Amino acid sequence: MAEKWDRRWERPMRSLSDSDRIRVDRMFGIYRGKRAYNFGSIDVLPVQDFLRLLYQGEVF
Repeated sequence: MAEKWDRRWERPMRSLSDSDRIRVDRMFGIYRGKRAYNFGSIDVLPVQDFLRLLYQGEVF
């Protein structure tokens, strides 16, 4: 898991989202960095933030 988010990692996520075979409600990128980002339909979160949201029931 990387400490810096690489925007190239979003390509497969966006491709999946654009598919008419799969319904995507929300997309997350998880990394070991410190900052949260939002790139349109993709929320990029530090792993600690994602786990906190998951525990609080705000994810899934």
